[in-house]
Amino acid sequence: MALLTNRLDLCIQGLFGAGKSKSMAILILALLELDVNKKLRILFLCKENSGTKSFADLLLWLDPPSGVLGRIGRLVGDQERNKSSYAHTKFDIDPRERRQMLSKCQLVMATGGTVAQDLTMQWSTLPGFMQDLTLMVIDEGQQYGTDREIATIAQATTPYPLDRGRTANTRRDCSNGP
Repeated sequence: MALLTNRLDLCIQGLFGAGKSKSMAILILALLELDVNKKLRILFLCKENSGTKSFADLLLWLDPPSGVLGRIGRLVGDQERNKSSYAHTKFDIDPRERRQMLSKCQLVMATGGTVAQDLTMQWSTLPGFMQDLTLMVIDEGQQYGTDREIATIAQATTPYPLDRGRTANTRRDCSNGP
C-alpha cells in the first residue's frame, strides 16, 4: 500500500512475537524466488549483529530453495568476527570473497555500522550493490544506530525503505497529503 500511495516508507508495528520478522522473511524469500531476472537488491539492516544472526536463522528455518540460498549474504565486520562470542551463519560472507559474493547477492544482511564503514572504504564493492538497491528493510528502526551511520547510508541509497519496529522514527514527505 505504501508503494501504491507514493510513500517511500512503511512502518510495520506489532507486539513481540506477533510475526513481524517472520512475515518479512517470507516476503523477502518470495520476492527473491519470483525474481527470475535476478535484478532485485535488498538490504536488511539491524542495529546489532545478533539481529542479522536471528534473521539469518529464520531464513534457514523457512527452508528456501537452494537457488535462493546462494543469493543471500551477511556482512559481518572484523571487530565482530574477532570476538570469542561471534555467531557464524551459513550466509556470512568471507572477507576474501566479498567482491565476488556481493556481485551475486540479492539480499545482504548487515548492521548499519558495518555498512557505513564499508561504504567509506576505498575498494569497497558495496556502493555498486547500493546503487541498484530496490528495497531496504530496517529492523527495529526505533533502536537504530548513530546519525553518522544513517547519513552515510542515506547518501548512498534511493531505495524504498521499510522500517519494522514498534515505533517509527521516519520523516515523511507530506507535500502530497498524508
